[in-house]
Amino acid sequence: MSLHSNVRRAAVILAAAALVTAGCSSSPTAGSGSSSGTTSPSTGTTSTTDQGGGGTANRPVNVSLGGLLPLTGDLAALGKNTSNATKLAVDEANTNTVGVKVDLNMQDAGTQESVAQSAVQTLLSKKVSAIVGAVSSAVCLSVIDSVVQAKTVMISPACTTPQLTDYADDGYFFRTAAPSQVEGTILAQVAHRDGKKAVAVLSINNSYGQSIAANFGQEFKRLGGQIVANVQYNASATSFTAEVQQVAAAKPDAVVLIAYVADGAAVVHDAAQLGLLDLQWYTGDGIQDNSFTKQAMPSDPQKLYTWKGIGIGQADSPAAKAFGDAYQKAYGEAAPSFSAQAYDAAWISILASIRAQEKGTSTKDEIPNVTDPSGKECIAAACVPLVAAGDTVSYSGATGDVRFDDHGDPTTAVFSIWQFGPSGIKNVESVSDNGTN
Repeated sequence: MSLHSNVRRAAVILAAAALVTAGCSSSPTAGSGSSSGTTSPSTGTTSTTDQGGGGTANRPVNVSLGGLLPLTGDLAALGKNTSNATKLAVDEANTNTVGVKVDLNMQDAGTQESVAQSAVQTLLSKKVSAIVGAVSSAVCLSVIDSVVQAKTVMISPACTTPQLTDYADDGYFFRTAAPSQVEGTILAQVAHRDGKKAVAVLSINNSYGQSIAANFGQEFKRLGGQIVANVQYNASATSFTAEVQQVAAAKPDAVVLIAYVADGAAVVHDAAQLGLLDLQWYTGDGIQDNSFTKQAMPSDPQKLYTWKGIGIGQADSPAAKAFGDAYQKAYGEAAPSFSAQAYDAAWISILASIRAQEKGTSTKDEIPNVTDPSGKECIAAACVPLVAAGDTVSYSGATGDVRFDDHGDPTTAVFSIWQFGPSGIKNVESVSDNGTN
């Protein structure tokens, strides 16, 4: 059976054990007439013989980029992934281009709205041209009004709540991760395909958990399944025994857990006491982290190896490979969840900011001009001399050829069905959503 996303009326294609190609069909090149340097399409780096290609009309370009990512709290693991990728993009811009200086001001968004609001005010006071962040949907919703009022672009790599699609953001909010209703729908299709009939849903009580749980339930019931329990919990609780008991009492044939790493691990610990781990479990990208099994079941992590999760995938393209290689070299590990989305968010912000300085416009106005399918194709730092010369470009990123719709949502997304294993997370299937709103 093939999976089909009704939410976005998209053709959903499965390809076992490999990520779907969502990048460009031909290798992007730099192609700047003002540059005497050479550019590698596979790395997107420009040689230092580039004759001032990074500067605007031979003047230096200074970009102030903000980061609003969780360096502490329950989402610190995800914050590390996304901040590392953001720093990688900034380092590439500063190292591989001439005449461009990108300053990154990284602020800790934490997971509390009050912390994030203070952090975003710090960034806005520094007049950053764009902000990479946040990763929590609740945080995005809590700061978006301030960002819009300040007329500052914010590109989130991980805020997936559908509430942001139609939010009155005056065109200042974008995201490189698809809205979560797609994830819930695909996960329901996977559970149905596995023959599950009566599923209990246990989700964190916030916009992230509510969205995926609701869309899972809607699609699973459409397919003929039954939701025998729909239980929400507060992440701040010290025990989840009562919620887990509600799940056990419903006698499901599978459990869906929508959680983050810290609270999810605590839920699993309580579930193990009731023997619920003998069932098939499904989950989301909130716990798509190699540390989860050790946190949840340190003495018996293999109990979780049968789980299936839905997560954001990575494109199969020259740009995606270049990013993966660069991340591995910089941090000594494979690029983890949402790192590709953060990398693309950072590069789009940088390129739009550079072009805005050249054209005397705003970063918001220039985002369509650095993600234009009719523009010159380029990867990462190879795009810099082009936009500095005022060219329109088609940025090819780690998530594919990035395009935004009128709501600031990506028009194409790659998802992966993944599982935990002794060597970490492994992608076992890929799903491409090529729909448009």
